[in-house]
Amino acid sequence: LARDFAFDEVVMTDQSRVLENVTRENVEMNRKEIGGAATALHVMALDWEVEEELKAVSERGPFDVVVGTDVLFGVHLVAPLLRVIERTLSDTRKSAVCYICVQRRSPDAHDEFLRLAGEKFAVVAVEKALVAFSEDDECEIFELRWKRAKKRKSVD
Repeated sequence: LARDFAFDEVVMTDQSRVLENVTRENVEMNRKEIGGAATALHVMALDWEVEEELKAVSERGPFDVVVGTDVLFGVHLVAPLLRVIERTLSDTRKSAVCYICVQRRSPDAHDEFLRLAGEKFAVVAVEKALVAFSEDDECEIFELRWKRAKKRKSVD
C-alpha cells in the first residue's frame, strides 16, 4: 500500500516481541518496495492494551489511512482494537479511512467487531477484487469511516 499510494509517512506497528523478531527485519528487507527515499518510515511497538504505546503511536498521527490485517482473535480484543482506530484515524478529514482485513477465526469476535464498530463508524464490506492488497481467499475486508466528521474544539 505504501508503494502504491506514495504516502509521505508510514508507521508500521506490532507487538514488541514480534517487532524485534520479525517486523523490523521485514521492513529493512523491503524498504525500497515500501516507499523508497520519499517515504518516512517508522516501526513502532503497539500493544493495544498498553496506554504508553498507544499514546506514542497516536502522537505521530492522526492518520488519513489506517490498515489492520489479521487483527481479530478474540472478543476481549475487539474494544482495544477499536480504541486504537478511534485514537489514530483522523477525525477531521472526510477522506480518512480504515481498512481491516480479517479471517473469521472467532465468529463471536467478528460479530462483536461489526456491532461495536458500527456505533461510531460506517462499516462497509469491501469486495476483494477492488483492492490490490487482498490476496487471501479467506480474508474479509471492511472499510470504516467516521459516521460524521468530528469538530475539534478551538482553544482560545
